Amino acid sequence: KAAATTAILEGISSEHFRKYYLPVCQSIEADNTVGKRIFSITRYVQKNSALKRGVLYMVDKEKQKDGDMRHMSSVLWDIFTGSATYRDIFKRVMSPLFIVTLIRDTMLGMFVSIKLRKKEYDIEIKTDALGTLYQDGEIIINQGDMGDCMYVIQSGIVEVIYIDGEKETMLAKLYEGDFFGEMALFDKEVRSSTVRALGEVRVIKIDKKTVLTRIQEDPSMAFRMLERMSHRIRSLDERMSGV
Repeated sequence: KAAATTAILEGISSEHFRKYYLPVCQSIEADNTVGKRIFSITRYVQKNSALKRGVLYMVDKEKQKDGDMRHMSSVLWDIFTGSATYRDIFKRVMSPLFIVTLIRDTMLGMFVSIKLRKKEYDIEIKTDALGTLYQDGEIIINQGDMGDCMYVIQSGIVEVIYIDGEKETMLAKLYEGDFFGEMALFDKEVRSSTVRALGEVRVIKIDKKTVLTRIQEDPSMAFRMLERMSHRIRSLDERMSGV
């Protein structure tokens, strides 16, 4: 985008690109440096059960709050989707209020009753991540079911299949970072295909309200979703053309 803007609005000489395009590249490089620090922090949290419990406890409490008050939830979402710069995320994480709240909720998470902790947090702690774990061959969504949410693959591979009687046709394989089931957010039709785990797979379920709220806050997210959907349609068309 920066290169196209420079070429169309400014010019195509080395000087034009040095003046208008290079700063953008430098900014992205600087932001990615901050991103590496953020991901090193998240890896540390994943390995520390107390901190991980604090994060989950903090997110759970935020469910009852307005969107602007869901500090941990918005940080996790922006890290996962890239909806904000790493510098912005890091600034929010390093704010005194955020740190104090995380420390407080980490302590509370350690001292909640064993029964409550087991009921609400054991699955997340054991899977070592937010989301749901599926084993090889398990069905994540069924063709013909009604749906009101989409799924994002955190790790592993899934296959998308179309079932016609006894015949199964494999439409696509999706990998870490891909999403599926998004059409249920925009229409009330039944699921058009089945999605099944290939090996161990972890996915996160995102409801319609959350997706639409984030799209409203960050319209570029809708563009990225459309890009993925367009690529998927092209791939399917190429596959079917070769049959």
